[in-house]
Amino acid sequence: MKDIKEIIEELKSDSGFSRYSEGLRLYEQWSDITGGYLSDSSEPSMIKDGVLFVAVKNSIVLQEMTYRKDGILRNINGHEDMPRIKDIKFYIKAGPR
Repeated sequence: MKDIKEIIEELKSDSGFSRYSEGLRLYEQWSDITGGYLSDSSEPSMIKDGVLFVAVKNSIVLQEMTYRKDGILRNINGHEDMPRIKDIKFYIKAGPR
């Protein structure tokens, strides 16, 4: 029978869990990564093939995030515990109609 420590280590080594935990860290630190005020109007939604997809509230936030994209990429890739991101795609999140 395995002890809990062994089970946790096996989970950490599983690539699916690893990707999930990296994405979770990104989500948790989004305010620091974006510089604060933009985090209230945006959220990372998915990472696929090194591309981060970010939902934004409206076209104004979309434009500002696009303008700050290179800095956001540097902030993410500057953290050792974050997933490596090659590009960011922003999209306006559809709200209730």
